[in-house]
Amino acid sequence: MRSMDLAAADIIRLFDLKPLPVEGGYYRETYTGDLQLPASVLPPSIRSERPVKSVILYLLTAETQSRLHRLETDEVWHFYLGDRVDLHVFGTEIDYTQIALGHDLLDGQTVQAVVPAHNWFGARLQSGGRWALMACSLAPAYSDEDFSLPDDAEFDDLLTRFPCQRAVLHQLR
Repeated sequence: MRSMDLAAADIIRLFDLKPLPVEGGYYRETYTGDLQLPASVLPPSIRSERPVKSVILYLLTAETQSRLHRLETDEVWHFYLGDRVDLHVFGTEIDYTQIALGHDLLDGQTVQAVVPAHNWFGARLQSGGRWALMACSLAPAYSDEDFSLPDDAEFDDLLTRFPCQRAVLHQLR
């Protein structure tokens, strides 16, 4: 069976993916580094020691999305298989970037993208897409305490700073 003949349910089963609470999509932790970094060498917003790196497999389906959120660390997205994903990044000022993740390099898609720490972001399949299999890498490693959804005031601030992306912001919330 060719990769694109697979359904999202096949990918979930093959990789033993589980629903990702709060954010959405499906995931499985695949790597966490053994080396521990003390909090003293990490940015001030990270308050506890961490493994040097972590990686997850991540699947988006037509029914899921990566909800609007931010992290205290940079996150690298790696596109492997499937349909185009639109990664929406709302910068700390007024800079907005839409990154097309996919294999159609001649159409401006890319197989890797970095979301800088402290930026709000979310992702969805392009309309009509069925699924996309990716990986997300973080260094230092992911911790739940680094993840946040926008509260009402933060969301209102995003709507004010990014009026042309109101529809996208509401979709990702």
